[in-house]
Amino acid sequence: MGCTPLSTRFRRAALGAPLAAVVVAASLATVSSPSLAPHRAPRVALAAKRRRDSGAATSTRRARVALPGACATARRARVARVAHSRARVAPRASLASIARGVVGVARRRALTSIRGGMSSPTLALTRATREAIERARADGADARVRCARAAGARDDDGTMRTTRETTTTTTTTTTTTTTAWTPRAMWRPDVLCVMLDWVLALARVMARATVARAVEDARGVDARRTTRGDEDEDEDEEDEEDGTLDVGVFVTGWSSGIGRASALALAKEGFAIVVPYRLGGVDAANAFARECRRAAKDSRVELVGPLDVGSERDVMKVSLSEIRRRGVDVRAVVHCAAVFNTDRNAASRGDGSPTARVNFRNVVRLTDRLVDEARRAGKTSARMRVVFVGSFVHQCATARLLGVDAFRRWVKTGGEGGRYYNPAIDYMWSKVAISAYAAAKHREWTKSGDGGASAVLVDPGLVDTRLIRDWPTALQAFYRLGAKALRLMRDPSDVARGVVRAVRFDSAATEGCPHIYAANGALLGESFWMRDERALGCVRSLAP
Repeated sequence: MGCTPLSTRFRRAALGAPLAAVVVAASLATVSSPSLAPHRAPRVALAAKRRRDSGAATSTRRARVALPGACATARRARVARVAHSRARVAPRASLASIARGVVGVARRRALTSIRGGMSSPTLALTRATREAIERARADGADARVRCARAAGARDDDGTMRTTRETTTTTTTTTTTTTTAWTPRAMWRPDVLCVMLDWVLALARVMARATVARAVEDARGVDARRTTRGDEDEDEDEEDEEDGTLDVGVFVTGWSSGIGRASALALAKEGFAIVVPYRLGGVDAANAFARECRRAAKDSRVELVGPLDVGSERDVMKVSLSEIRRRGVDVRAVVHCAAVFNTDRNAASRGDGSPTARVNFRNVVRLTDRLVDEARRAGKTSARMRVVFVGSFVHQCATARLLGVDAFRRWVKTGGEGGRYYNPAIDYMWSKVAISAYAAAKHREWTKSGDGGASAVLVDPGLVDTRLIRDWPTALQAFYRLGAKALRLMRDPSDVARGVVRAVRFDSAATEGCPHIYAANGALLGESFWMRDERALGCVRSLAP
């Protein structure tokens, strides 16, 4: 191909430039022409909407991603604010709660003091007022009982029916005094030292009982021989001729522990059981009667009451003649009722401690009343066996260390507590007193020469009962676990067998008051407190 001359190129460029300018101008005119604007506006609006929608979607996605983080941040901030406010208010709230607790405790103690008669110088009632209240309560209870008995039906022969029938109309409940436990009483070193001495005394008693049982077996002596000889059989024949009187046993403390097990065991042996019940406790007595009938199908249970062993007024109202009219001749009395008072205030009300009243003083009153009435009734009824359930604690070294003078003061004051009231020593003296009383009365009855009443002291050993129900829970657990681990604790049924042996024991074959270890029936012999004339003189002074 040939090359185009330079001049030709210039001419073409010169001709094409105006043409390009014309084309560009025409294009610009077309774009800016009003006639074309309506066709272009929808497309522009659609593009703008798409851009807006795209931006909104992007913002929504970003907000969704950021929302959980924002919520968590808000929660953390709110928790921080609450914690900060609580931290500022906590000291004032704790002080307010402590103040409310102190006020509540003071109020409860004040109410307990006023209702229970605690000897507080600011809250307790005066002694005269308390005695007046107690007399009013007792008079009201007596009136209710008289009304209940008056409403009871009578048999054709004019005698009252069983106590169960005549007292079912009584709708009142027993009025009991609430005692407050002193937390530091049982944990004091002096109390714990006395209880440790009890453990040593138990070990000595168990060793003596084991040796005594081995010696009796070697000699062929049977400590379990009965008192049911020819004379008793003749007396039973006389009773049958007179009207079929059942041989009965009066049992106190039958609601639980040794007393309940002993009553059941005696019912199985064929004895009629006479059980005293408190005012309002007839339902429990009827339940116990049903339990005796389940244990022994032909057993007989007579209810006597209302009678509270802790009340002197109730004890002095017991009548054997009324029980005899029902067809039961009481030949034995088993004293199993016992308490372990831990309240210092209950032992400072002027009438002695509950431990002294229940374990000793009212036992003396009840025994003297029953034996005297039996003697007045005739020769046959005068043959009565009185079984006292004592304790090994009366042989501890603490009692010998304190001496007879301390025992005399305790008997004189009735175990009245003071500022440093020791529950363990109070319980120890009550068992010393009942042991000395058993020996003193046995000597008195045997010296009379009429072959009438006799006493037997039973040492139950360490038994799992409700006696320690007022102890601290930790001390109760330690007591039971330790005793069971060392195999020192007995079941009430084991002691019940010893009580049955004591009821049937021939006391004429021994010198002095028989002292039986219930677990194996061994004769322990009289202890120091059962031989000491000064101690015997202290308990004789309480005789009516």
